[in-house]
Amino acid sequence: AKKYFKKVDDFAPAKQYLNAIENNQVLQNPYSYNSKNQSSENNQSSNTDKAKKIYEEINSNFESKNYQKVLEMLQPAIKAIESGKISDAKYIQFIYYYKTFSEFYLKNYTDAVKSATMVINNSDDKDIGGMYFLRATAKNEIGDYYGSNSDYDFLIENSSRINYTENSLATLLNNKAYNYVLLKDYKSAQPLINKAIILDKEKEYIWGTKGELEYHLGQYNEAIKSTSNSINIAQNGNAFLFRGLSFIKIGKKSEGCKDLSKAGELGENSSYDEIKKYCK
Repeated sequence: AKKYFKKVDDFAPAKQYLNAIENNQVLQNPYSYNSKNQSSENNQSSNTDKAKKIYEEINSNFESKNYQKVLEMLQPAIKAIESGKISDAKYIQFIYYYKTFSEFYLKNYTDAVKSATMVINNSDDKDIGGMYFLRATAKNEIGDYYGSNSDYDFLIENSSRINYTENSLATLLNNKAYNYVLLKDYKSAQPLINKAIILDKEKEYIWGTKGELEYHLGQYNEAIKSTSNSINIAQNGNAFLFRGLSFIKIGKKSEGCKDLSKAGELGENSSYDEIKKYCK
């Protein structure tokens, strides 16, 4: 007790307890039960019930996808954290966990990156794999492809150590490869996507990335094969877009324009620019 009381500066009760120890005096335990403490315990119980109710309301709104309401409810705690009134790491992690996902689902990707970083900085390695993935995805959405790949690298290199199993190694490699495709660094993308395909041939998005990469490399027949594999697993606009463009490059305009139209039907709006260019 003396060891810890001596560490406290300018706190009268600590000095009082040190003097009592030195003089072999017995002081009443201020936390022992009496009528005065009953009121304090009731207040603590009331505060606990209030905190539980707020948590349940936040969680309910989150599950109902009412993300704007979640952000509004988190504001008082965020202000307290930013002002330094709250410094408990677990509490900060809890608050910014909900903030990260809410910002992400509202497509506020820059804010999602900031919030995910707060979670990461207030967590231990065993808890943060999902935040690295979400932050990588948010960075991709705002065009920070190198930053996104930095987060994917962390997961690729540390998945076993932190027991990260939410996404497969094949998916991580695919996502990193796709960032390189967007950067037009096709040489760096190629070995990553080839490894991803070896690990998992059942994901349509991996075949889609491979097909898009092969299109940019001028390997149009290979691109048609890869995008067809993607479409056979699950139809998606991006695969139809690059299969259509590949058909057009090898002189099969009719097949290509049909694919571009299908890509548009599936929400790939850029296909209409390609239709205006090639399908007249």
